[in-house]
Amino acid sequence: MVFLIIFLVVALAAGILYLLARSILRKAFGSRQEGAPGVKYFHAEDFPGLNAEPVSFASDKARLRGYWYSCYSDCRGIVIFVHGMGGGHTAYTTEINALARAGYRVLAYDNTGTMLSDGPELYGLNQALSDLSAAYDFAWSANRAWQLPITLVGHSWGAFTVCNFIELRKSVAGIVALSPFESVPDVMVELVRRETGKNLRFLKPFFLLCNVIDYGRAALYRPSYSLQKASCPVLLMHGDADTMVPLSLSPLAYKDFFMGNPHITVQLLPGKGHNVYVTERAEREMQRFFAELTALNARYDGQPPRGVREEFTASADFRAMTEEDPTVMRQIEEFLYEATRPQDGSASG
Repeated sequence: MVFLIIFLVVALAAGILYLLARSILRKAFGSRQEGAPGVKYFHAEDFPGLNAEPVSFASDKARLRGYWYSCYSDCRGIVIFVHGMGGGHTAYTTEINALARAGYRVLAYDNTGTMLSDGPELYGLNQALSDLSAAYDFAWSANRAWQLPITLVGHSWGAFTVCNFIELRKSVAGIVALSPFESVPDVMVELVRRETGKNLRFLKPFFLLCNVIDYGRAALYRPSYSLQKASCPVLLMHGDADTMVPLSLSPLAYKDFFMGNPHITVQLLPGKGHNVYVTERAEREMQRFFAELTALNARYDGQPPRGVREEFTASADFRAMTEEDPTVMRQIEEFLYEATRPQDGSASG
């Protein structure tokens, strides 16, 4: 009888913790991601010579939408661009424009529940892998006419996703992962800590359980393990001053698992924050802007009058906030050039 009571108490406690983890995940990902009010997102018309052809394709939970971006009729390869949290792919139009000008046809889309795409909610961080798989199949079908090498580029959430795409064993010529995180449960614990100040590390197994129930084996994928299996070139870039995804939450905390793979190149960038592709001045401008936006929202209890918000947005210098670091972008372009250069045989992720 004593053992039965202990079992029931433990089962009840585990059930409560599971429901708590499920509640936190629901709060984080149970709604759509429409971008930050007050932020200007650039579009193709903001960049002379950048063409954008709208596309849509089905993922497992929603119809996704985005664009084929290009600057030239003849391209050297395809880049599938995978965005991070906070907005859709138009948060990266400056980088997409640079890749298109470097000679690539760029497929950029919004994940399930994000901006242009359908879906009542995000569902979870692992959903992005299903979305990328659908985007790849769409690009592969279109590529029958072009016969171009396909590469992947992702930032943050997108970088986590392109690393784990290796597990799907679909052929790609190269992968660029910018500021990836390593583990969904670890990220969830960190998000809760930042929001509430509470350390809920004891919920990590329950976050994992929720994701396994929702996504099966894919919930177990981690970049440090996935990168061990890479058979195509992979460039992993991370800033050592990244506070959004610090090195302790990065695959670089587990680099011994994958650094023996000769296909992996790691660039640890001194002084760089989370957006490694922009200048330090741009990072400072962005931090200042969001600090002022947070203060503005607090002044009006989260609902600034439309005119006030529009005036605030109009006064911001979004070009300065998206100023690219030419050295980093050149490294990315040179890596993609080598990965897509015609050679004997084929590479696969």
